[in-house]
Amino acid sequence: MLKKIFSKNKNIAIALVAIVIGLVGGSFASAPLYRLFCQVTGFAGTPQNASQNGNALVAGNNTSITPEVIKNFHPLTIFFDKTIDTNMPIKVTIQTPRVDVAVNQIKRVVYRVENLTDKPLNFTSTYNATPDKYARQIIKTECFCFVKQLLQPGEKKDLSVVFFISPEIINAEGAEKIRELTIGYHFFQDRS
Repeated sequence: MLKKIFSKNKNIAIALVAIVIGLVGGSFASAPLYRLFCQVTGFAGTPQNASQNGNALVAGNNTSITPEVIKNFHPLTIFFDKTIDTNMPIKVTIQTPRVDVAVNQIKRVVYRVENLTDKPLNFTSTYNATPDKYARQIIKTECFCFVKQLLQPGEKKDLSVVFFISPEIINAEGAEKIRELTIGYHFFQDRS
């Protein structure tokens, strides 16, 4: 009888340990998997990434977007924003918090980050764009988001985002009315 109870408890303990290991593993995998999901789908206002080849991309297979159509589409004003986790000892300054950009025009914006402590500081940032239905048309060729950064005590570092607006925005619903987009970066301490 006692052997039977011990065997049952052993099976329960093994199952609970397996569940805990699965949950811990899942918690470590969740951030990279969510980041990948957002980058691939444009979910939650996540701008898309592109490789840098010296020129902005053309309008893919959409032959209705000619160079003349791109040239005549109104410029957009892009506002850059930042949020910093509470009690995070950094200062973030956006060198150009507002830029006007034509479709397919490549722009660079610099965020200057400063460690306000006397200790090394690891941090990461995430980004989003609003209105989020146009986020897929913001193509980043260089970005500091989702990359663990290290700042030494008192160090200042310039972090760049290089982007352009895809010609595909021209055919997006409501694009003729859109004049402004906002790209925001959230900075948080990385304790991993």
